[in-house]
Amino acid sequence: MLTPQRANQTSTVSKGEQRRRNGVRQRIEGVFHEIQNTGRNIERLVSKTVKGLTHVRLKLASHSLRLLIRRRWSIDVLTFSKNQLT
Repeated sequence: MLTPQRANQTSTVSKGEQRRRNGVRQRIEGVFHEIQNTGRNIERLVSKTVKGLTHVRLKLASHSLRLLIRRRWSIDVLTFSKNQLT
C-alpha cells in the first residue's frame, strides 16, 4: 500500500513516478466514487458470505459494462440517450 509522502520525509521515488501513482490513485478513487453515487452502494453490502461477494462482483461488472457501452456506442445507460463524447 502506498501512501502520500509526509512533509518531513525524504523522497525515495522520482517526480514522474509520483505523478503516475497519483494518477492511478485518482482513477481508483474516481471509480469508487462513481459506483457509490449511481445506486450501487457497495459499502452497505455484507460480503461475509459467497452470496455477498457475488453481489459485489455483479455490481462491479455492471459498472464496467455501463462504461463500455458509453465509450463504444456513446449511449448513456441511465437515460438510454445517445450522447456525443468529447
